[in-house]
Amino acid sequence: AIPGVGNDFEVNILRPEKVMVPQENQEEWMACDLGREHVGFLDSTGGVWMCGLGIQGQIGMSYSQMEDLRKDVQEQSNMQMYKANDEGMQQVGKIGRTAVVCAPTRLKLPWKVSKIACANAQTLLLTYEARLFEFGILQPTKQHNRMEDLNSNVPHEITGIDDKVIDITASSFTNMALTMSGSVWTWGSNKQGLLGIGTKVDTSIPVQVTMLPPCRAIVFGPAGGGVITRSSDVYVWGNTEYGRLGNGFKKGIISRPARITHKAWENDPPRLLTF
Repeated sequence: AIPGVGNDFEVNILRPEKVMVPQENQEEWMACDLGREHVGFLDSTGGVWMCGLGIQGQIGMSYSQMEDLRKDVQEQSNMQMYKANDEGMQQVGKIGRTAVVCAPTRLKLPWKVSKIACANAQTLLLTYEARLFEFGILQPTKQHNRMEDLNSNVPHEITGIDDKVIDITASSFTNMALTMSGSVWTWGSNKQGLLGIGTKVDTSIPVQVTMLPPCRAIVFGPAGGGVITRSSDVYVWGNTEYGRLGNGFKKGIISRPARITHKAWENDPPRLLTF
């Protein structure tokens, strides 16, 4: 139900809709991730395909590139989809007309990508060589716990993690990485203690989440983060409102990892964690 979910249209979808593989892509889709208003796909060659809203650079394309793609679609469709969906186009407005890509489009990147994570207005990429890149909103500010308008459609390399990164996740304006040794690193907006580092201060540089044993799985949601350790323990942090963290509290902020337990987990520990 967002503009540009990969089906060539800008209207809401009330049932599953197949995302067609572009003709120039002879490979299979291997993974995808959904941000707030954009989607990223990986194919079997390590290629990255993006679609959706790109006003903040989150789909890795410039305004001129998006406008050229829109013109191509208009010519190929003979304007039929815009006549049929004129109401949707009016809702998107002038910016949407130049900043929405409705079909998966491959980015021209110099490296192969093994994992992708999409969030509110940023996209995180992990390459086969364990290099980490991000595009979209890049830098947080202390004011109002929100991100500055330092947007870029050009991938920016994330450095400062002192081990090989093997997994990534992202949500809201916050990112997380898991390393080969099991350490966890976070950066971005720290509203509601989402970084798990004991403060509410934003950071554009990865900071290790301490007080954690080696981990094997990581996850982020809009109001919290969590991990599963190699010994199958579960740790969470963030906003406990509505009891969503499972730690027995319904209000308050937990800015450092807190272990949660359940009797049923003693003989059958969790294998998957999601928000």
